[in-house]
Amino acid sequence: AVAYDSAMILFQIVSRPDIRYRSSIKNALMNLTNFQGVTGLTSFDNNGEIKKRLYLLRIKGEKFVELEY
Repeated sequence: AVAYDSAMILFQIVSRPDIRYRSSIKNALMNLTNFQGVTGLTSFDNNGEIKKRLYLLRIKGEKFVELEY
């Protein structure tokens, strides 16, 4: 799922007509906010680090239960 979201982010960026150079891709990634993917919202901070809510799950019986943290 993470690989799918990564590919979709890149596809969305390189599909834009204003993206012609690698530096444009980097700038677009740095300015990406709240990309809605299958793993939730994705953004990047000023250092290029991903900002994403993490989920901790536990299997209880036959269900996944989200743990509070």
